[in-house]
Amino acid sequence: MSEIKEYYYKPCRVTECEAFADASAEELRGLVAIIEAGYTPVTTDEVATRARISRSRAAAAIALWLDAGVIRKADGTPLVIEEFDSAVKRGEIDERPAREVAKTIRRSELADMITECGKLLRRPALNTEEIKELTALLEQYSLTEEYVLTLATFITHGGENKSSVRNLVNAAIKYSTEMDITTVEALEDYIKERENEGAAAKEFRRIFGIYDRPLSKTEAECFRRWSKEYGYFTEIVGEAYDLAVMGGYKKLVFQANRLITRWYETGCRTVAECRARFEEDEAEKKREREAERKEKKAAAKPLDKYTDFDPEEALRLALERSFGSEDEEND
Repeated sequence: MSEIKEYYYKPCRVTECEAFADASAEELRGLVAIIEAGYTPVTTDEVATRARISRSRAAAAIALWLDAGVIRKADGTPLVIEEFDSAVKRGEIDERPAREVAKTIRRSELADMITECGKLLRRPALNTEEIKELTALLEQYSLTEEYVLTLATFITHGGENKSSVRNLVNAAIKYSTEMDITTVEALEDYIKERENEGAAAKEFRRIFGIYDRPLSKTEAECFRRWSKEYGYFTEIVGEAYDLAVMGGYKKLVFQANRLITRWYETGCRTVAECRARFEEDEAEKKREREAERKEKKAAAKPLDKYTDFDPEEALRLALERSFGSEDEEND
């Protein structure tokens, strides 16, 4: 009797592999059956039953996806996904069977961290799926318990005000990968920087939709100047933002800064004065463009060949050519 072989899905971007585009309907159904089984290994017969295809077509589907690297054989090794790397998108977490998660929690003594995390997120208790996500987050991204708890405190009380495990996981992945904040020290520095920005900068962040990333040096300087030096706050900065968006500019902070600086230099102190100054400047620009257009049009106008034609002089020259000049007759 031949050995019964089992297979399970290996996390990857299925649509990016060449086999996906060429696979038949039966082969795709077979893959869906394997993916739906999660990390519970399935046999060829189980794939055939789940996908409602024949055993031979199930075997062909398994061979295709096995060769493409989408699935792999269950060889008895722990189902910790070593393929989970930087290519995984933000918010994606490898979900393992509850039994494996429980072993990890006991082995790493994570129970206290999970309880504390629930308190910080204002939850009486976390459910099984949330516990799986937190455990996978620590393992797959090599983050410490202190890092996760510090971030949980920040997003709930000091920063994002979004108290859920999913948002905590998304924030941890984004901060540690996209923003390269990988240590507790770096995370604390970032939090301190955010806290030091002040109420005005937080309002400016909201206006420009800058939430989850550190400000660039230029942005931080603009925000500081608008509030500290110019004394401009939400209404005027919001007006500059709206005008920059209406103008179709991509660098919104840069364009808004040009407008705000112009308003400050011309003594505008209210939204009405700023809007009036903008309209006057736009009207002046329009007049200058019209004048420039007329000037270019005039310069491009073809010269009239007969503008300087003198008929009497032409007649005199013609007579001279025919009869000679008076000087010639005197000679």
